[in-house]
Parts: sequence; structure tokens; C-alpha cells
Amino acid sequence: MKKLNILFQSSPNYSGNSKIMYDYIKKKYKNKVNLYWAIGSRIDYDRLKDKLNCVMYGSTEMIDLMDTIDVIFTTHGQLREYKKEGQIYINLWHGIGMKKLGYMLQQKNLAPQDQRYLEQLQMKTDYIIVPSKFWQLIFCAIFSVNYNQILPIGCPKLDPLVKTNGKDNLEKILNMNLSHYKKIIYYMPTFRKGCNRLDSNPNLNNILNLEEYDESLLINYLEENDYLLCIKYHPDEEELFNFNIYDNVKIIKEEQLQEYEYSVYDILNAADMLITDYSSLGIEFTIIDKPVIYIDSDIEDYQKNRGLIFDDKNFWFQNNNVSSIDGLLEKLSIGLKNKKYHSEMKKLWFGNLNDGGLENICNYFFTAKGELRANICSIDNFPARQEKEITKLKEKKDFLERLTNQYESELNMIYNSKSWKILEKLRKIKNKIFHHKKEVTK
Repeated sequence: MKKLNILFQSSPNYSGNSKIMYDYIKKKYKNKVNLYWAIGSRIDYDRLKDKLNCVMYGSTEMIDLMDTIDVIFTTHGQLREYKKEGQIYINLWHGIGMKKLGYMLQQKNLAPQDQRYLEQLQMKTDYIIVPSKFWQLIFCAIFSVNYNQILPIGCPKLDPLVKTNGKDNLEKILNMNLSHYKKIIYYMPTFRKGCNRLDSNPNLNNILNLEEYDESLLINYLEENDYLLCIKYHPDEEELFNFNIYDNVKIIKEEQLQEYEYSVYDILNAADMLITDYSSLGIEFTIIDKPVIYIDSDIEDYQKNRGLIFDDKNFWFQNNNVSSIDGLLEKLSIGLKNKKYHSEMKKLWFGNLNDGGLENICNYFFTAKGELRANICSIDNFPARQEKEITKLKEKKDFLERLTNQYESELNMIYNSKSWKILEKLRKIKNKIFHHKKEVTK
């Protein structure tokens, strides 16, 4: 029997939900399936080619490979333009969070290429994976797809967040012993350049995007309490920020993670507390029962340019939001002394999940032998899609018939008009003159 061919993609390459899904499938099904990666940069391709069965994204080799692919896993909606009829396109996406995405954004905030991207994704997506029924509703609105295409069965990157020894991994990438720090705090803000615009202007004069403050207040607080602050910016925005490094402040670069083939989720549970703003990390971090502080100093600009789902910061922040250094230090002192923390929203965010739900996802799509389950079909075969396509074709046919009838009617009016008859007489006279000249020339 033919082996199932599965293709993966992620941004950054070999990361996030797709990487964790790939690693799990490779281990679970061993040689029962064929696994491939579409890699988007030559540097990463050279780095990963000995480890992965990979092809360069968009290359002739990848295009030829697409003819053999049965299932696609993606984190950023890539490969949609290459999907062929009958292939299963599974969107793992790259985060669950409070900020508006996709069709939730106002039309004015979508560039033409983003509009085309969403339209293609809507037409090509077979299934979207989310961790709970709450997100099932949210992602319906984000991508404007059928409710039944969104499966509340998992979120792969929660697996390392729950299961890995994040502190050991953090010591590796920082190349230092962390035992003398009493607490570890992470600051991981959101990506602010989504959908071809800047959602807000962060404060570049301070380490934290708070109202302007004296940096020594933060540094002294960390030193006096033997706390370590680790900062991880989005990979595409690392160069925006350039701060002095202190003994109690370390910056984690994406290349440091990649050196060990880690994602941020492989180090996340090392933190005793997370400071973020509108990032999905704030919500995801609550699965391990640790506190989060949300910085909302630019909330007005963010709401205007991007917006929060429901536009209700209290729903998302649960009164753990601050905008000043004094407010932050107060929240830190309270949160880090609280030995038992549990978010009231945990059930809503994650349903019955206690990890990434990798087993759920595999059992939904594949048999124990690594074959695609009989009930899994491409959207091309969904009755609703077929009906929609038939309706579209009928509408197009009706439109063309109406257009043809309109043109025919207009042509008849022209043909029967006096002007046309005069032109016809002139044309006959012109032809006679031309014919006469031709005979004379002979």
C-alpha cells in the first residue's frame, strides 16, 4: 500500500506547531509515512538538509513534489497557492490570542495582498486546529470558514510548554548557571508589524514598553531581589531594540534558540512570571498555572490600529494590566510571592487539554498504520463547497448569458438604425470606388 506523503511548513523554518507536529508524527509512525519540509531560506535549507527531507519553497523540486503530497501542515497559511484538488490542507496556525486577525480587521487595515491571502486561505483550508470550543468560534470569524472545519482538539506548541525542562534549556542557550537567581521573569512583547502596518509605536528608550521611566528603578529592583529578567523580542523586530546588558537582564536572540533547534516554548516554563502585552504567549502561559502581567501603555493606539477581539481589555487582562513602572513593580512583588496561581480563564482557553493534544490530532486524521482515515476529505469534496461552486458557476453562466443578450440587443439596435444603413451605403460606394481603381490600375 502506498505510504502517506505529508508536507510541513512553518515560519521561522522548522519551528512552532508544525515542528512539534512533525517530531511527534515521525516518532509515532516511524517509517509508515513519508515526511517532507518546504524551507523558505537557503541558509536554513543548508542547516537542515541533513536532518530533514526538505525542498526549497517554490523551487521546481517542490512543485514536482506537490504532485505526490496527500496532507499539508502549515503554521502561516503558506503552500495554499500550491495545494491541489484532493489534498488535505491543515492550518495549525501559530498562536491563540486577543488581537484581531484576518477578517476581524477593518477593511481599511488590510492591504490588497492580505485580502488575496485571506481569500485563498478561505478557499484552500480544509481544517484548522484550535485548543477549545471558544477558539472554534473565534477562528470562524478570523478566516470566515465553516464551523465544522475548525477542530477544538489541540495546539501542538503547548506540549513543550508543559513538558520540557525549560530551565535546563535556558541555561544552555545563555551558557550560564541560573541557580543563584531566586526568580526568573520573561518579557516577551507581541509582533507589531502585522498586515503591512505598524500597530503601535513602542517606547524605544526603556527596556519595557511602559510610560517613560528611570531605568535604574527596574535594574535596582532586579538586583536587590536576585531576579533575572530575560527578554525575547519577535524575530522580525529584534533589531529595533538595543539596550545595555546588565547582570540581571539577558536578551535571548532567535539564533540562540535555533542553534539548539529550540522554540520559545522549549524555554517558556523556566519563567516564574511572564510580562507581555497583546501576545498570544500571555494566554498560552496560563496553562502551566503561572501569573502574567500585561503592559498596556499603548492600548489606545493598538485598539485604533489593530484592536482586541471584543474590544474588551478587562476580559483579556483580568486586572493584571499596568502602564507604569510603579504599577509593574507592585504587580511583580505580589505575583512572585503567590505560591499557588490558577487563572479563572484556563478552562475557557484550553477546554480539557493538559498538553498540546498531539495524540488527539493524530487520532483524528490517521489510523494506527499511518493511513488517512476514511472520513477525512478535502474541502473540494465537502457538499457545502460543491454546492457553493455549482452556485458560483450558475451565477457566472447567468451573468454571461445576460451580457450576451445585452450585447446582441445593442448590436441589433445599431444594425437597424438609420445611421448604420447610411454607413452601409457609404461602405458599398467605397468598395465600388476601390474596385474601379483596381481595375484601372490593371
